[in-house]
Amino acid sequence: MTTLSATRTRQFISSPTRPNEKHPVLASTKIYSGSGVCKLDAAGYARPIAASLTNPSFLGFAEEPIDNSAGADGALEVNIKPEGVLLLDTITGAVGRVDVDKPVYMSDDGTGFTLTALNNVLIGAITNYIDGKFRVFFQAKAYRSQ
Repeated sequence: MTTLSATRTRQFISSPTRPNEKHPVLASTKIYSGSGVCKLDAAGYARPIAASLTNPSFLGFAEEPIDNSAGADGALEVNIKPEGVLLLDTITGAVGRVDVDKPVYMSDDGTGFTLTALNNVLIGAITNYIDGKFRVFFQAKAYRSQ
């Protein structure tokens, strides 16, 4: 899996049902547009998703790049899309229609979409597979009933 080092254009096929939200960014952190973003329950600041984080909560996808690499905790805020449908070509472990309804996780902020839960961050579930592409409904942890 590859973490982001530049802006990533994501293809969303529907508008989110919830408005974008601002979240304060962790100190010494750079978040690229299109990054999968989470917060650590202990600190509460937004940061890019990475493998093996302690108690991460999915916030959504960054709508803009934010460079807080020289700032303190919360010095800047990132605009987050907390809910919507994402169109993906590949998900590690997924092969097609048989995977509809399975949960989707991210192992990093870039290309780390997977069906593997261990050490990864839950973002949503596969809702459909059409024309060789997965549709993934994603939702910030705070909006989920579970």
